[in-house]
Amino acid sequence: MRTSFPFAFALVLAATGTSAGRAPIPKMPVAEFEVHAVGVYEGTLPAARRGFGMHPTGTVTVKVNRPATRPVVLVLTSYEPVQWKIDAPKGAVLRVITSGYHKQQVSGLDKDVPVASSSYDDGDNDYFYAYAQAAPPVARPEEQQEIKEKYERLQKIVKDRTKCEIKSFQGTYRGESFEIK
Repeated sequence: MRTSFPFAFALVLAATGTSAGRAPIPKMPVAEFEVHAVGVYEGTLPAARRGFGMHPTGTVTVKVNRPATRPVVLVLTSYEPVQWKIDAPKGAVLRVITSGYHKQQVSGLDKDVPVASSSYDDGDNDYFYAYAQAAPPVARPEEQQEIKEKYERLQKIVKDRTKCEIKSFQGTYRGESFEIK
């Protein structure tokens, strides 16, 4: 007997519990969803400035322009704190995973969409972030290696948590808006 996906998802979600005040990361049938990742170093700051020890929260908008027939898991990462504003049709986003050095926030989703967050600020050892898959060729070798390692870490953690490869990755140093198609 095949269990319907929403019911099976609810059972796994209930069975996993929570730790450290974060939403659990349930196992989901891979064929039922796609993983799309967005990474920035920082979001857009309308008036505030960054400086030594100053980390104002930037904003990034993510528009999910897909039918809900194949929902997505969004992975949103940033070094600096970001308010991620999600614009998506009901049912298009199955869950959100955020991570960064500083705390990340998410708005615009239905209350029933689980959000799992990790950050250095919260004392998590498993935080991650990446804003590029590779450094530009003019970057210093150590910078190229660091950016490559950050993206590989993102890929590994996402694969471990979702059992699925990242379908698309969009990233930039300073992000303003992205669209998932």
